[in-house]
Amino acid sequence: MKMGLSCGCDDTPEPGQVWTEWGNQEYEIFEGKRRKRCINCNCQISSGDTTIRFYRYKSPEHAVELAIYGDDGQIPRAPSYLCERCADIWLSLQEQGFDCVGPWEVFDCLDDYVDLAREDAETRKHNTLAPGAVRG
Repeated sequence: MKMGLSCGCDDTPEPGQVWTEWGNQEYEIFEGKRRKRCINCNCQISSGDTTIRFYRYKSPEHAVELAIYGDDGQIPRAPSYLCERCADIWLSLQEQGFDCVGPWEVFDCLDDYVDLAREDAETRKHNTLAPGAVRG
C-alpha cells in the first residue's frame, strides 16, 4: 500500500488488520539472536547493527480475540525493523513533516520528495529575475 507524501492517516484499524505504530523512534542497537530483515530494503540486520524498531499490533477479529483483548484491544505482533540507512532517510522525511510515511515505503517517498524538490527548484529558477531586470 503506497501512500506517498500526501496522505490521510486513518487511525481506526479494521478487525484483523495489522498496523505499525511509530512516533518518537530512536536508534538502538539490535540485540536479537537471529538476524531480521529491514522492512523497507529487505537487507539483513545482524546483532550489533544500528536499527530502529517498530511495534506492530493486530486488532481483534474473532470472538475469542474479542473476549481476551476487548473491542479496542491490541494483539502484539513481532516488531519490524529499519536498517540504519533506511532509518536515516525515514527520520529525515519525518523531520521534513511527512509524518504519514510508513517505514515500509521509504524509497518510494524519497523519490516523491526528490521530484517535489526538483519542481520547486525549477519554479524558483523561473520566478527569479536576471540581475538588473525590472518587473513590468
